[in-house]
Amino acid sequence: MWRLYPEAQVLLTNNIDSVNEYLQRKFLLKKLLRLLVIEGADGSGKTTIIRKLKEELKRRGLKYLHNEIKRRRQENETLLEFREGVTNRRNQNLIEGLIHRIKHEGGCEIVITDKSPYVEFFYQKTKWNHERLNTYKSHQLMKKVFASSEVIEASLAIHLKNSEAWNNYIRWEETLKDKSFETMSRETYQLMKANFEKYAPKLYKNHIFVQIQNDENSWKKVWKIIEEKLL
Repeated sequence: MWRLYPEAQVLLTNNIDSVNEYLQRKFLLKKLLRLLVIEGADGSGKTTIIRKLKEELKRRGLKYLHNEIKRRRQENETLLEFREGVTNRRNQNLIEGLIHRIKHEGGCEIVITDKSPYVEFFYQKTKWNHERLNTYKSHQLMKKVFASSEVIEASLAIHLKNSEAWNNYIRWEETLKDKSFETMSRETYQLMKANFEKYAPKLYKNHIFVQIQNDENSWKKVWKIIEEKLL
């Protein structure tokens, strides 16, 4: 059965040569862009690394798209409604505004996202110390989690590992006032982190672990990979 995809989504997938040539002609692209997923457990340094990468892209005159819209839990919203809303937002963040950026803002070399919709798979594998979805509701959620699988299959996932991740997470949690869930215990956090590291290499076709630290230079290790693989 034929499926119709938005052009923005097709731009980020692996296509046959004739489709790629058509897209390059239509959008006047010298090279087809790709999605970069910065993955990692909470506190691993994703926000800091992405900020450094965007600064470097700007310095080099390279255009990018990075949607940072977050989805918070609404009053009286069920857990399934909330997790589906978060997953839908993550799917939208992959492509929202991409065509406009290409047509009206001088192109786009790379799309960046902080965690993909797949993160919900890792979270659902964790035994939380709060409300959890039952098996049926989890199955419903997974349909949305893998809705953009063609895009993510063509992406590069750089998975950050940081020995200070737990401490970073706790410090960040202490600054938050409006939280969707209570702060994780260390035991729950370690289980969640283990699930990220166990399942991410299996779900992402192009997955690379990168060990970083809370410093000013670790982003360069990530940048080197981007230069070699995407630019």
